[in-house]
Amino acid sequence: MENKRQKVEIGDIFRRFESEYNEQHDMIHEQHKAFSAIMNCRSQ
Repeated sequence: MENKRQKVEIGDIFRRFESEYNEQHDMIHEQHKAFSAIMNCRSQ
């Protein structure tokens, strides 16, 4: 049986909710840097 679900990466989720998250939470520099790195990661 083949899995036909759409492949979703955590970076996709971070990009989708980035603005809402930033409106509700303050991040220190290190957190913002990690958040950005996850959004920009394209590893498989």
